[in-house]
Amino acid sequence: MLDRDLVENTMKLMLGRQPSSEQSLAHWRSLASIEVVIAELAKMDEFIQNTKALCLRKKVDEYNNIISNYHYFRPIDLARANSDTPVKALLIGSCFVEPWVKVLPHIRPGSEVDFHLVNNSANVAAVAEADANQYTFQVVHVPLRFLAQDEMLNRFLSCETAGIDLINSMRGRLGFYLDNVMTHNTMHGLQTFLLSLIVPQFNSKGRLLGAHGTETLRGVFELLNREMEEIASAKRNCYFIDIDAIASSYGKRYFMDDSVFATNHASFMADYDYARDLNRIEPPIKSTIQYATTVNEFIEVMWGEILAAQATLEQRDTVKLVVTDLDDTLWKGIIGEQDSNPVEIEGWPLGYIEALLTLKGRGILLGIISKNSEETVRSQWSAIVGRKIFLSDFAAVRINWDPKVENMRDILADVNLLPKNVVYIDDNPVERASMQKVFPDMRVLGSNPYTVKRVLLLSPETQVAVVTDESKKRTEMIQAQSKRNSDMKAMSRDDFLLSLSLKVRISIVANDSNSRFARAFELINKTNQFNTNGRRWSQPEMTSHFKSGGYLVVFEVADIYTAYGLVGVLIVSGRDIMQFVMSCRVIGLEVETTVARYVAGLILQAGYSEAVATVTETAANIVCRDIYQRSGFLPSGDAWTFSTLGSIEVPPHITLEVDLTPVTQTAEEAQ
Repeated sequence: MLDRDLVENTMKLMLGRQPSSEQSLAHWRSLASIEVVIAELAKMDEFIQNTKALCLRKKVDEYNNIISNYHYFRPIDLARANSDTPVKALLIGSCFVEPWVKVLPHIRPGSEVDFHLVNNSANVAAVAEADANQYTFQVVHVPLRFLAQDEMLNRFLSCETAGIDLINSMRGRLGFYLDNVMTHNTMHGLQTFLLSLIVPQFNSKGRLLGAHGTETLRGVFELLNREMEEIASAKRNCYFIDIDAIASSYGKRYFMDDSVFATNHASFMADYDYARDLNRIEPPIKSTIQYATTVNEFIEVMWGEILAAQATLEQRDTVKLVVTDLDDTLWKGIIGEQDSNPVEIEGWPLGYIEALLTLKGRGILLGIISKNSEETVRSQWSAIVGRKIFLSDFAAVRINWDPKVENMRDILADVNLLPKNVVYIDDNPVERASMQKVFPDMRVLGSNPYTVKRVLLLSPETQVAVVTDESKKRTEMIQAQSKRNSDMKAMSRDDFLLSLSLKVRISIVANDSNSRFARAFELINKTNQFNTNGRRWSQPEMTSHFKSGGYLVVFEVADIYTAYGLVGVLIVSGRDIMQFVMSCRVIGLEVETTVARYVAGLILQAGYSEAVATVTETAANIVCRDIYQRSGFLPSGDAWTFSTLGSIEVPPHITLEVDLTPVTQTAEEAQ
């Protein structure tokens, strides 16, 4: 007789149950061997059905882990819940973008799209400013058939027209088209996304006859795309969306019609010829079936890219600091177990390192928190990672045996950031859970090393519209600030301030073409703590502010440690200081009070009887709620006022430099 427990456990494993009776158990125990039992059980319908169910559940689990095309290009791992607000878009272009109208409300409920069809004509009536202001943004598509007309294109393909002639013809028509359809942007500053041309799928001249030169259609389109990008960058509040790159990654064969129809039709594969073609001697199968088209999914991906760009421009839920663990996170393996299991960085760690350094180039700070011996890590760093990334690339490093949440608390204090602007990456689920328990607003990654690079690089929360000089030097400035704070502890406050050789340069920005505007706009929309009301501004709102006579007072700061760049902005309209934002890097140096008094003086010098400022409390702005009180303003209802020109003084440790061009608006001009 076979062992009772062995038989029962085998049946439980294969059938999910034990024998139904003692008689049944006796039958199975009487068989020659456990291998015979297994063979007999495998023939039973009950086992076959259970196996099918297990396989189905496994497939469902695998399917649930598949990254959709929409989320592949626009990761949501760093997005906040309920962060997707409805938008109203103006869509201008050919029949290629007409199907987009119904898709946006599907992926962003509550959103609306107004569509202007322009196939073979570039005449689009300009809307009044009130109409333009109702839109969140506009999307401009260039109809290829308008640029490359049939006769010119066919003569090029037959080698009767040179590539340069086709390019010049397309350039002229492109300029004419954009001059007409971009009026919403040029007249009213409406935020605009200009879509690239989609390059043909294949080189129609032949696979051996060059691929990217201007004597091939692909080369012509690629050149035009580069020129369209330059056109977009030269316009205010206009951004080039490279849908060709996304189409190539997605797979053009699944939606483009240039394998069947004329190349310059440049639209989606469709079956509008099918009904008539049924009369052929041999009726064809629908083209959408033959080519397995997924048009709607591709349109979703395109809207996802545009909405991601919009989120980046709004600086929504921005990431300002990425803090990483080391063992099994920055590298494979554990540095303390090198003898038995060598640490290596080949594979996904190199991709992760590449992503970290790319984020640093965008102005995002990097940090390390690791439970290790700092001496061991520093001594072995070069041997492990070589020159691929340096410890000096990290603005904050905490390598010790202290609790990681305490190290994080220390880093947050050093860099003056809120937990909601930090991403923490660790392979240990216990450490991630602990971090989120203490800092609920902090976002965490690390469970899947195969997705981290894509999430860090493609998430709108880690992207920027422009990389300023201040962004490029952000790590250096934080390190200098840390050195400054350390030195401060060794002397009296007065002596420390005098030792800084602090220079503050004040300038006026009165339009969005000013070289300082990009950084000022970034600061307004990224600053949380020193922000007197927390308001975020759109580009059209800022344009309207300038048109109505408003301006920005911006200031740059430098000391013996570093040049901090443009660190503060005051938004002024007439006598009102509407908003004051400042980087926390210079808090406590009396810069903010000096500038607030100086700006009040500018308002008084312009002929106003008083300067008026307000503060609206937010969850994050506790550090600036008393700024006007500390600056000598007097309370007046819900506001603060300043009316004594002679009381403006500059502290002895600050050297003030002023550039007041262009001249600010006077009280008389405002009237």
